[in-house]
Formats: sequence, structure tokens, C-alpha cells
Amino acid sequence: MSDDIYFADDPPMEDMRAELLVRLAAAECPDRQTDAEIHMLLTGVHCWQGPGDDWVAQYKDTAGWEELPAYTASLDAALALVAKKMPDWTRSVDATLPSAGIDVVLHPGWPRGSLTASLVDLKDTTGTHASEAIATCIALLRAYPIAMADAASGSTPVMGGEEGVRK
Repeated sequence: MSDDIYFADDPPMEDMRAELLVRLAAAECPDRQTDAEIHMLLTGVHCWQGPGDDWVAQYKDTAGWEELPAYTASLDAALALVAKKMPDWTRSVDATLPSAGIDVVLHPGWPRGSLTASLVDLKDTTGTHASEAIATCIALLRAYPIAMADAASGSTPVMGGEEGVRK
């Protein structure tokens, strides 16, 4: 993808998500184009590079624009996106051996069960990287389809594969 403007439906969203996950896992440093693609995928907002290294996001419901958050460079920006897109979810971080990568796990607020059970049951929502911000982006991109499916069904997974209805 070499164009400066991306549309949320081109390429197909699942292909874009898979490509982003591969690139993020291999990333050696933050990347503004990747930030733009994450933003476009999860918000549907058009992004482009302005003069210099400034990236902006155009919002359809207003005539304005705002600076694109630096998700891959800023843990605060990555966490703000998690909070916006998956407000009922929380995260745990394991940096016991940073040289092996920082593990970030996203999991929903559980109606019952333990943190240990949620980590085992939701291993598909883990991101690992030397950068905590990038690990958080990986976890978000992996967890987002699960969160959307759960939101659509009105339920959330709980220990032992049961389902619990959100109140």
C-alpha cells in the first residue's frame, strides 16, 4: 500500500488486519504509516501524510481534521485506542524477561472467573514485542474481532467456554 490515502474498505479489512499484524511483529521502531493504517482499520477515518512528517485524520461528521495519534510510539495513544474501541476490556502486562519481549494480554471484564483463567482462555488476544506500545497494538488488532463478535451477540466468554450475558 503505497498511496497516502486509505479507505477502510480497500483492501478488505481482514486482509489489512493480517498484514498489519505481520508488519507490527517485525517492526523495529514506531511507524507513522502503520499508525494511519491502524487508525483507518479501527475507526474508518481517512488518514494522510501532510507536509513534513505530520499525519492527519479526516472525520466525516465534521469539516475538521486532527493530528493522527502515534499508536506505535506512544503507550498512552495505544491505550486510549483500546479504551475507545473496547471499553469493557482490560489488559495485563508481563515484562518479566523484556529481552524475550513484553507480553500484553487484552481480556474482557469477566462476570466470573479468575485472571489466570482469562489469560489461558484468551491467548488469541496477546501481543508480544520489545515495545509495549507495539505489543498493545498487536493485542488490540488480535482481540478486536473477538470483541466485536461478543458485542454483536450481547455476551462475553467466561471460564470453561461458557457464555455469560452482559448486564
